[in-house]
Formats: sequence, structure tokens, C-alpha cells
Amino acid sequence: MLRVEENIDAIVSQAIRTGVNENGDTSLATLIQKIIKAIISVTIVIAIIYMIVMGIQFITAGGDSSKAEKAQKGITYAIIGIIVALAASVLTNFVVNYISGK
Repeated sequence: MLRVEENIDAIVSQAIRTGVNENGDTSLATLIQKIIKAIISVTIVIAIIYMIVMGIQFITAGGDSSKAEKAQKGITYAIIGIIVALAASVLTNFVVNYISGK
């Protein structure tokens, strides 16, 4: 039982340290930036997986123009999603740096 409590304490202390910047100061802006970066990273991974699936669907369409068109639209939407996620990342960095005075 003591081992489980030690693990929980380690996890909680690690979670608390996610909001600590390079100087050791807790910063809400840094915590928010890290959370948003994690969400954006997951979004990009999902978009890439979706693009791969749509690429396979396009290849296996077998001359069916409706399936090929659906796959092309899916690839286009995935690319747009990646661009939007990257733009959100840039905007997030800009806003956090502006708020924190960097």
C-alpha cells in the first residue's frame, strides 16, 4: 500500500511541476501553453492518421469515382486541419509570450 501512495505522490508532484518555468516559478501562462501544445500535438497526430486512412481509401477505390472523391476531400480536410493546428500553435506561443512579457 505504501508503494502505491509513493507512486501517487510522484505523479501528483510531476503534474504540479508542469506549470513551472525555467526559473522555477509557477506560471499559469506556461501551464496553459503546455496543455494547448499537448492538445495540438494530439490533433496533428489524428489528422495524419486520418490522412493515411483516406490515402488508403483513395488507392483502394478501384475506379469508383465517388469513393475516390470522398477520399480526396478527406485528405484535403486533414491537410487543412494540420495547417489550422500549426497556426493555433503559433498564435498560442505569441499570446503566451505577450502575456508573460517575453
